[in-house]
Amino acid sequence: MSKRPSTREPVSSRLRNPFGRLRDLPIWSKLGLIMIVPIIATVVVGTNGLVANIGDANDADRARTLSGLSAQASALVHELQNQRANAAMLLGQLNTDAAVEARSVFERQTQKTDDANKDYRLVRSGLADPPEDFRVQLASIDTQLQDLPGMRKQISEGSKDILASTVIARYRSLIDDLLSIRGTSAELSNNPSLGSDMRAASAISR
Repeated sequence: MSKRPSTREPVSSRLRNPFGRLRDLPIWSKLGLIMIVPIIATVVVGTNGLVANIGDANDADRARTLSGLSAQASALVHELQNQRANAAMLLGQLNTDAAVEARSVFERQTQKTDDANKDYRLVRSGLADPPEDFRVQLASIDTQLQDLPGMRKQISEGSKDILASTVIARYRSLIDDLLSIRGTSAELSNNPSLGSDMRAASAISR
């Protein structure tokens, strides 16, 4: 009895070289495979460049905001210095004939200070996510500015509960804190950590 010839495909034919299969593909499939790598590379490079440009634009925007904040803080300091002088003059002339005029001058200066404070706070609100130390510094200034109307009311009314030395000290503290914004803003404008969030996103995408 004769043996049937084996019909199993030789092992070597089943394990053909994959390049042999590639040769059998249609030309459009081959072109598609060839273009995959350059397309992926183009997308990766373009995405990285876009993220980097966004990071640079974000840093530039923060630098402009910090510069504007410094300028508005300086303008507010100028008005506070005038108000401090007027407050000292009013407190020194209470219960005299000159007190009426001194109070009028002080109250007119109060409006100028409020206008400068409004401009400062407008720029201040545009500063997003400042570093922790700077955030604490700005919060301290905010608190002092919020307390300012109460003190000015006592000054204008000639309250006996407030001393000239206390008024001068509180104005000096607020003015000094506002002046420190200039140095801090200049330092942060040149600090690469301003764009750390954007660069982190870029690193993750890469």
